Amino acid sequence: MPKAVIFDYGVGNLLSLKCALEKVGLNTSIGTTAQHLAKADAIALPGVGNFRAAVKKLDVIKEVLINKVENGTPLLGICLGLQLFFQESEEGPGNGLAFFKGKTVRLPNTVKVPHGLEHPKLG
Repeated sequence: MPKAVIFDYGVGNLLSLKCALEKVGLNTSIGTTAQHLAKADAIALPGVGNFRAAVKKLDVIKEVLINKVENGTPLLGICLGLQLFFQESEEGPGNGLAFFKGKTVRLPNTVKVPHGLEHPKLG
């Protein structure tokens, strides 16, 4: 069974992501070191958090993570985890993983964001 590692860099939703990955058949653990990532067949970066704080925490494993991805290890990014795939973010200073060129930007106020009390069925 493939081993997926959810990298814990101090953000939320770790356990719900762990349950979801296990439900689709992955042997899933939560890791905090480069050694955990080195043993992974797949890696997930969860969401919820601040870009600047996240890139600081990723600095210690950034090289290992980039090497794993360059060698074919699948990487899943959720919310903030996906934003980290880019070079930078409008949310705050810091260098992302740069798998994609560009900068993540805030959606304009004209775009309705479907979450929380702003959601039509929840509001």
